[in-house]
Amino acid sequence: MQTPISIVIITKNEESVLEDCLNAIKWCDDIVIVDSGSTDRTLDIAQDHGCRTFHKDFKGFGEQKSYAVSLAKYD
Repeated sequence: MQTPISIVIITKNEESVLEDCLNAIKWCDDIVIVDSGSTDRTLDIAQDHGCRTFHKDFKGFGEQKSYAVSLAKYD
């Protein structure tokens, strides 16, 4: 039995790279996206891939990533 894994990603207007990123990690058990106000198709792409998406205004990379990690189901 494999140990389940979460991956967290922080985004803002990442439409141009998100599809490739998500295709590379589709084996993952839990993908969390914390977005800080994308105006492109970032959230649509994330939802099409079954990611759990959340919004948080950007206050810095550390705070954003820590928030995303707090939402992960697994290590």
